[in-house]
Amino acid sequence: MGHTHLVSVFFVAKIIAFLFFMFDVAFDLQDHIQNMTPYDKGEIVHLGFEVFAVFALGAGIFVTTQYMTLLRENKQSAEMSLHYLRRDFEGLAKRKFNAWALTPAEKDISILLLKGLGTNEISEIRSTKIGTVKLQVHKVLQKAGASNRAEFMSLFMDEFLDIATELE
Repeated sequence: MGHTHLVSVFFVAKIIAFLFFMFDVAFDLQDHIQNMTPYDKGEIVHLGFEVFAVFALGAGIFVTTQYMTLLRENKQSAEMSLHYLRRDFEGLAKRKFNAWALTPAEKDISILLLKGLGTNEISEIRSTKIGTVKLQVHKVLQKAGASNRAEFMSLFMDEFLDIATELE
């Protein structure tokens, strides 16, 4: 059972409990008013707890609804930011690759590096020798001014974080 389903189940349970206690309080008050019977101390305490439960559950339903709305809005905002980041990735990559004067092969290597692939995987995908891939990776890192793959990836991540901040 997923988190969303579980939250929905408990939200419905909260609504059912709220309605139960609300109607119980209303029927109890109606019964005492119609019959003109006074409450004794035990009934007043019981009624007080039921009224408290109605208010607590009502407040819980309200807060949960507000929180779910906020989460939905945050999700939409994050999806929009991701959409723009994906759209801008190609332009960002082209700008950086051109600035670094990468060859077409080095551009391909760079994309595969950004995808997190290892030397062996790149060698298989490009049908080239491992030594060739190692040399191309070294050249890409050198032209980008990065000392390792993580630093190379961070050159793009830093830019994307800047773009994401601007979108907000």
